[in-house]
Amino acid sequence: MTGSLNIFLADPGARGNVYGTGVQRLASDYLMTLPQTRSVFAFIVAANLAEQRALMKAGFREAGLYRALGIRYRCQTIHAFSSFGVAMPRHPELLLFDLGGVLVEFSGFRNLSPLLRVPLSESEIRQQWIGCPVVRAFEVGHLTPQQFAERFVAAWNLAVTPVDFLQDFRAWTRGFLPGARELLTTLRGGYRLACLSNSNAVHWERNSRDLEIFSHFEAALSSHLLGRHKPDPMIYQRALAALHVAPHDVFFFDDVAANVEAARETGITAFQVAGITELRTCLGALGLLHDPGTQAS
Repeated sequence: MTGSLNIFLADPGARGNVYGTGVQRLASDYLMTLPQTRSVFAFIVAANLAEQRALMKAGFREAGLYRALGIRYRCQTIHAFSSFGVAMPRHPELLLFDLGGVLVEFSGFRNLSPLLRVPLSESEIRQQWIGCPVVRAFEVGHLTPQQFAERFVAAWNLAVTPVDFLQDFRAWTRGFLPGARELLTTLRGGYRLACLSNSNAVHWERNSRDLEIFSHFEAALSSHLLGRHKPDPMIYQRALAALHVAPHDVFFFDDVAANVEAARETGITAFQVAGITELRTCLGALGLLHDPGTQAS
């Protein structure tokens, strides 16, 4: 294939396809030689709707020209997706991940539902949580766990005592999502790995001591320790300083659009993803996943 496209990536869902994996490897190697202003393009089989949605959510856009041409690969229509001009490093030095909703299961919004005196949907609970000043104060380290529990129960008018709420609250972070450990192990061979989370003293202790989440990262950074909360631009500046890395050498993955946009404004290349399937799709489209020992034929 020729034309104005800068790079071609095979369908990342075609695992086991030697030819497709070979094309993906060659394309990824070619990406390393391109200036930072080039775009990444990925070809996705038309039937793989979930992967197409994941790429669009992450920031890719469908390239209409190639959709109109109806590119065919082994009798399957291929849709082309472009990073639409997002500056791409030749090769990221560090991959920075949000935890809850991306790599780690967070059950808080589901757990809150039966405690509410006035029923709310899970999405409504999520939005109220994100905008709650009590949550924000706790997640930048301004409240003790006991102060947080007392103020949160009062602010939300929960049908539970602060003591009982705090006991339940501790279990809201439930550990890695299926496939997360294996994915991080694969990535660790080629990149520095770190996490940046809006979190608090209670969940951070559980993640570290009980769930052993941080052993998979070079560095684990939390809002309550950095004194700033995503999407505050200062949290990204402090994270970059702590990691001793320039913004253009980082790829960041978060499930909240506002956090992704704020990271981009800081100069970080950022993508919105939710869960392991979307994260793996995005990483594959960027050419960051390789299967050792697979060769093109």
